[in-house]
Amino acid sequence: MTLPTEYGGQGRGPLDRYVVVEELLAAGAPVAAHWVADRQVGPLLLRFGTEWQKRRYLPRIAAGESYWAIGMSEPDSGSDLASVRTRATRVDGGWRLDGAKVWTSGAHRAHAFFVLARTAPAQEQNRHAGLSQFIVELDSPGVRINPIRLLTGAHHFNEVVLDGVFVPDELVLGEIGAGWHQVSAELAFERSGPERFLSTFPLLVALVGELSGSADRLGAARLGELGALVSRVWTLRRLSLGVAASLRSGAAADVAAALVKDLGTRYENEVIDAARLLVAVAPDPGAHAGFARLLADAVLHAPGFTLRGGTNEILRGVVARGLGLR
Repeated sequence: MTLPTEYGGQGRGPLDRYVVVEELLAAGAPVAAHWVADRQVGPLLLRFGTEWQKRRYLPRIAAGESYWAIGMSEPDSGSDLASVRTRATRVDGGWRLDGAKVWTSGAHRAHAFFVLARTAPAQEQNRHAGLSQFIVELDSPGVRINPIRLLTGAHHFNEVVLDGVFVPDELVLGEIGAGWHQVSAELAFERSGPERFLSTFPLLVALVGELSGSADRLGAARLGELGALVSRVWTLRRLSLGVAASLRSGAAADVAAALVKDLGTRYENEVIDAARLLVAVAPDPGAHAGFARLLADAVLHAPGFTLRGGTNEILRGVVARGLGLR
């Protein structure tokens, strides 16, 4: 929706997109295939990509024909992106990439991903120096994708190993050495959307339905817990909309986005805890539908809520640094 019409999009604003995304998530619609390309790849290519890169990728993204993944986190590094060890070495006509990325959602279905790699040693006073971003097409020689299965057995996350992968100069994203600045802009898109607090919204709706007419049995304290959960959805939505407005105006939103993600993913887990305490129904992943199935899906996916987009500890560090507290 937000891509310019010259690249096949509709030229709409981020708040227009927000309305549609919110409704899709609230309904539990399947959106994973195009999610990363729509949410952050398109905006990053518009901001940092060359005209050749935009012409090559954006029309296919707008047509729903090009799926993308994210190449940030690494083994033993996690959300501490300044410690990435994937290296990009200069060679004739481009760069050679060696390293591994983990928690790479949808890489087994994607056509390409952005890779954050080190092109120069970190400086003692600036760990974020020497990082660059590259566009890696996932059918390139030297790319190996290994599944990381969820507790459900589903295949969503992956490890992507880069073994001497050649990336031509025309697939460098933005400027060499500007990777940290670019990835910070990318994370603002990734961390601030309604997906950071609506993953368990279908369960919350089902919980309210299960407890309808049970005020006398629950008591005031339990009803208060349920009311607090419902009201906090609105608060988180207002925070998320504020970030979307900042992104529309081009303002920096990395700190605010980190706050939304931290509060939102903790909230999602609180919805699960409330559902387990307030309704005497056991989670049942084998159920065809209904409350037991929604609860089982939420419980099994919950560990991923605080992994994707950065762990809560890292996010709180981002917020603290932004407030001048560290």
